[in-house]
Formats: sequence, structure tokens, C-alpha cells
Amino acid sequence: MPGFFVLRPGALGDALVALPALAALRARYPAARIVVAGHREAFELARPAVVDEVIRFDDARLGPLFGDDAGPLPAETRALFKAIDTALLWLSDGALVGQRIGTLGVRALALPPWPEDDRPGQTAESPSPGPLPSSASGRARRVEGGGAVARHLAGTLSSLGVGAIGSPLARAALRSMVPRRATAEGALTAASPAGRYCVVHPGSGGDRKRLPASTVAEVCRALDQRGLQPRLLEGPADATIVQRVLALLDRPVPVVRGLALRGVVALLAGATAYAGLDSGISHLAALAGTRTVVIFGPSDSVLWAPHGDDVWVVEAARPGCDRPCRVGASCACLERLPADEALGPILAAAS
Repeated sequence: MPGFFVLRPGALGDALVALPALAALRARYPAARIVVAGHREAFELARPAVVDEVIRFDDARLGPLFGDDAGPLPAETRALFKAIDTALLWLSDGALVGQRIGTLGVRALALPPWPEDDRPGQTAESPSPGPLPSSASGRARRVEGGGAVARHLAGTLSSLGVGAIGSPLARAALRSMVPRRATAEGALTAASPAGRYCVVHPGSGGDRKRLPASTVAEVCRALDQRGLQPRLLEGPADATIVQRVLALLDRPVPVVRGLALRGVVALLAGATAYAGLDSGISHLAALAGTRTVVIFGPSDSVLWAPHGDDVWVVEAARPGCDRPCRVGASCACLERLPADEALGPILAAAS
């Protein structure tokens, strides 16, 4: 039985964008043991359907792989790789780590974590837009097969005979991650209305990637007027933007907060539609199989669009905008996005 060890550092979104590739690996090697080091809570979602064991990227046993000491690796580190044949290192500088792992008799593959020609800070060519059903904004397009990063990660495994991320077996592996709403940690009583509901997540990785509170409030108001029961999803860093949205609403909208990630998956899986920004939660919504609308501003949707069966992207950037914006640069494209251009695709998705 082959054994794989995968190193994938990063935040929630960095982990989730790798799950389709890991599902494709599982589809190719259904009996393999797959151990992943990275964002623990995110990769735990994939256990045991896609991965067998998850450890934190800062696990003490991994430290010696990154150190300057060229001596033998300690017993704890050696034990971690005892049943491993191949190490997959999605690292920018994985060569040295690979050499250290190689001293254990393990084949180590240093794999680029993003497409060589499309590193963050560069622009990729956008595919032609496709319409949403109903009366959606013309700036919305459907994403087939996820963004370039998700497809690239699967492509780095081609030497192992791993197929495309959209193969039937890989899709089945991803679907098996989604828990039943009724059994997902019993955490959804406040978030499980009768009938249809839509999840709106106003958070993202930074202020420059968020919509103004007034636009989010308009989305919630329009959904509520159509009986689509909006639910604001508040993550650990979203309290301020959620409070701003609530302050602009005449009719209160329920807020869902404090859920573990598996509970969030269950909430998303039961929703009629999801609306969000460039965030890890948007990747989660897409993986849960929910119709997902993601509004991109300074970041590049061609690279980072989520992978899912029903994903739609709205581009806030205007023609000629210098994007993706460089880290630290201010970007007002989301602030300038007319509310109806955000609202149209979301209402169409929720209909």
C-alpha cells in the first residue's frame, strides 16, 4: 500500500484550493495512506474520505526539515515518515526540505504551489463570460473546473498518474466530505430555518477585498424582500463588517457565528445559494455543492476562483484596472461596484 506525505502551508483558502487535487490523488490511489501537514481544521474536513491523517504545519516533528542542521533527523521525524513512500511538497522553496526527506529513503517531489506564469502579482487571461440563468449582470461568468491554481495543483501530480480534478472518482471523493446537515455537530439550530435560505458572507482576507457594508446590506434587503431568508455568516475576523451591515438594515437579519468549520460546511450545504468574496469560506461553499457567487475585486479570479459544480464569478475590476493589485496597494474597485451589479447575479443564483 503506497503512502503519501503532503506539505501544503497557508491559510484556509490555500488548503481548500488543494482539496480537489488531493481528491484526485485519492481517486488514483484508493488504498493509499495520505498524511497532510497544513491548515488542520480545513484538512480535517477531508478525513477520512480524502486523507487519512492531518497534522499542523508547525508540528514540532517537521521543524528539523527546515533547519540548518545537516545531521541525522531525530527519531520523532523519522517515525513520521516510516510508512511513507512519496512526499509531495507544495512549497516555494521545497528543494532543501526534499533533500532532507530524501535521506530517509523517501522520494520527495518539490512542486510549485502555483502556476509558474501566474504567480501572485501577475495577471492571467480571463475566459469569456457566460450568463447566469435569469436576469443576471453581464459581468458574471460561470467557472468550470475551478481557477488556475486548483487545476495547476492537480497537474503537478501528473507524474503519479493522477487525473483531472473533475473526474467522476475525484468528484465523488469531494462530495463524501460534505456532512449531512442533521448530523453536523448539532450546531445549526439558529441557522437552520424552515424552507429556503441564502448565506451571505461579507468577510475576506482584508479590507481591500471586501464590499462596502452598504452593498452587503442591499443584498440582504433584496433577498429578504423575496422571501429567501438571508443569513449573515460571521467568521472570527468579521465582527466589525457584520455590525456595520446590521446597522444599515431596518429589519434584522439573523447572524450565524461561532460554528466550527464542519458546522459551516453543513450550513452551506443546505443553502439555496451563497454569496461571498475572495475568501476561504467561498471555496468551502463551492466544495459543499452550493450554488456559489463570488465577487472578486483586487485579486484574480482566473487564478483563485473556487472549484465546484455551480460557481459564478462577478468581476468588480473595470477594463484597464491594474490587477491583480499588488500586496499593500489600495484598490477601490469593490467600493465602486454598483450595488445592482452585485445584486443581479446573487438574486439570479438564489432564484
